[in-house]
Amino acid sequence: MKELLRDALTDSLKSLKEQYDVDLSTIKIEVKENKEKDFGDFSTNLALVLSKKLSEQPKKIAEILLGELDKKEFIDRIDIAGPGFINFFLSQTSRTEILKTVNKEKLITQMGCNMRFDPCIKKIKSLIQKKTVGKIISVQVENSSYLP
Repeated sequence: MKELLRDALTDSLKSLKEQYDVDLSTIKIEVKENKEKDFGDFSTNLALVLSKKLSEQPKKIAEILLGELDKKEFIDRIDIAGPGFINFFLSQTSRTEILKTVNKEKLITQMGCNMRFDPCIKKIKSLIQKKTVGKIISVQVENSSYLP
């Protein structure tokens, strides 16, 4: 997915290149996965990097890039945050495509989550440490949460 976003950003640089008549071939496009999902699935600081080269406000550059990127079907929403960070929220279709690829290619996937601070998990850990419960042979856990 990072490659798709990098390619889309590379394509959007063409309009900036024409508009500002500047060589942007040396610009390194960085796309990182966000840990905080409130800030989207991925983000880039490309507008901040370009602002120095183009002598323009990062938010204005981000808005120009947004105009080009809104046309991509794998992107659900794009936000400009802070001084000019661009946050990408992936569409449900793109998420489904990722899962199809994982299944088709028989890729090994892992998902982990740190629940050690959950009160229920803490209670279970306490019971096990105190040897209140017998020998545990198997565990199956299902957990969910609703975030509006």
